[in-house]
Amino acid sequence: MSAEATNPATPGPMTPGAQRRRSRPRIDLRRLGRAALLGPAARGRLPDAIGHVVEAHRAHHPDADLDPLRRAYVLAESSHRGQMRKSGEPYITHPLAVTLILAELGAETTTLTASLLHDTVEDTEVTLDQVR
Repeated sequence: MSAEATNPATPGPMTPGAQRRRSRPRIDLRRLGRAALLGPAARGRLPDAIGHVVEAHRAHHPDADLDPLRRAYVLAESSHRGQMRKSGEPYITHPLAVTLILAELGAETTTLTASLLHDTVEDTEVTLDQVR
């Protein structure tokens, strides 16, 4: 998908049914990209790059275990490290963006973990057995 298709310069007209109500402001995905450049946080601490994901996830699942999410991010970030999108941003911004959307929709931790890892086996040397 082109950058123009995903981030148009001027939004087109919206039909009344197409408008969405949001409870919190949209996240600037460029900030996620800069955070992804910082790499994973120390063991036991959530990486700053998934802070927005955790916030959205906690809004729907306040008692969720975040350790699988942290481990998935660390694996995805280290596996994609050095890969860049055509825009020049780190590739990890794509799995982060997908995961943020799903967290905002109320997806459970397992789904968020899978979304962080969805390109890891496809686009890196990591095997499915290693992900499991």
